[in-house]
Amino acid sequence: MIIASLSPYTHHIDDVIQHPLVDALRLNTSIPVKNSKTDLLMSLKEKCASKRLWLDLKTRQLRIVNISYYPQTRITLNHSITSKIPFDIYYRDISTRVIDIENDNILILASQPEVMPEVGESLNILDTSLKVDCYLTENDLEYIEAAKKCGIHNYMLSFVEDENDLRELINYDSKASIIAKIESQKGLAFVKKAFPINYQRVRLMAARNDLFVHLGVKKIEIITALRIIIKKDPQAIVASQILPSIEKEEGVSMSDLSDLLLLKILGYKHFLLNDSMCSRSEVFNNAMEVWNEFMQQVKKHEDALRRKNSYKSSNKSE
Repeated sequence: MIIASLSPYTHHIDDVIQHPLVDALRLNTSIPVKNSKTDLLMSLKEKCASKRLWLDLKTRQLRIVNISYYPQTRITLNHSITSKIPFDIYYRDISTRVIDIENDNILILASQPEVMPEVGESLNILDTSLKVDCYLTENDLEYIEAAKKCGIHNYMLSFVEDENDLRELINYDSKASIIAKIESQKGLAFVKKAFPINYQRVRLMAARNDLFVHLGVKKIEIITALRIIIKKDPQAIVASQILPSIEKEEGVSMSDLSDLLLLKILGYKHFLLNDSMCSRSEVFNNAMEVWNEFMQQVKKHEDALRRKNSYKSSNKSE
């Protein structure tokens, strides 16, 4: 199954929704919208028709709302936080040191990094003392209310780390179906300890980008993390870094194909394509062509393997 990401401002949105390889759609709720959330969701629901529309709520994900440079470099976050000082922040493949927190949500940097993050960008803090002020944000709550008015009850929850995160959403929407995005060490510990839980409508997602960052220096543990998630939930979805080479060139890299094959071998059957891949028509179409060819090759291999095993079994019985 493929879940494609939607932007309200994508000119080829109908092509993405109606593509035969796309089974469901995801709306990134961090994208600012001009019209009311209710009007947006009603329009998308009509366009998606029988295909399921998921709202990706950002919850405790840390995002940058402002950057200032004088007298010191300051980054304002969307959440109030507490943490031991100093600590490092991570964005893209860059890290920089924070020496103080002002007004609970303004990070004061030790120095201005050579490559600054951008307003709206997410960042990660790995310090185990980190505490974020709340789970569901005001924007999340507005989307939940709008979704209920439209008869939509499908949510992806970022940075799920304990059962209270799930319960908080269910308290606002008792009909909620949830995809719990596992993006941190705490989230992975929750999966190992508590999943599956008592809620019937909860699935897991291995959100590899942030999860890879939160593994710290032990990056090799991403393989173990992926195994744990798919073992706990055989219907788990995998996201992030799916065919990224196609976004930069017309062809696909060997490492991307090898990555897809590894995910298939681990047992993943459900994949989420990110915003940037789905927002450009030519990139999206190239990805779908590669995906189709890849799946045909996998099917040929699996069919050949079944025939071989069937032949061996029949010979043994004789």
